[in-house]
Amino acid sequence: MTALAKQSLCSEQEIQAIRQKGQRCRDEYLSFTWIKAQENRHAISCSKRIVRRAVDRNYFKRINRVFATAPQTPPYNLHMLISARPALSQVDRGNIKQVVTNAWQLFRKKSSKL
Repeated sequence: MTALAKQSLCSEQEIQAIRQKGQRCRDEYLSFTWIKAQENRHAISCSKRIVRRAVDRNYFKRINRVFATAPQTPPYNLHMLISARPALSQVDRGNIKQVVTNAWQLFRKKSSKL
């Protein structure tokens, strides 16, 4: 099993539990849902209706994966869902990285108050 596979949430039950019990943080472009856990794991969702081109969806997921796996200060373990919101469809590829960076800064600020 690769390191990436260990960090992703694959179980439908885990994802449903996070959706039902988790805390939420929303940006105009991204939605974060998380719960405290024993280890860091994440799932990234971006539908074809929001980002039409597969290369752009993969780029979006790749950027989010970097933030999700980055060391956090203070260190805490979360299971989290990261979802693209419809407003992301209006952002061109050149600005996706900046939009994601801003959303993650908001999330880090809000989740540090756990």
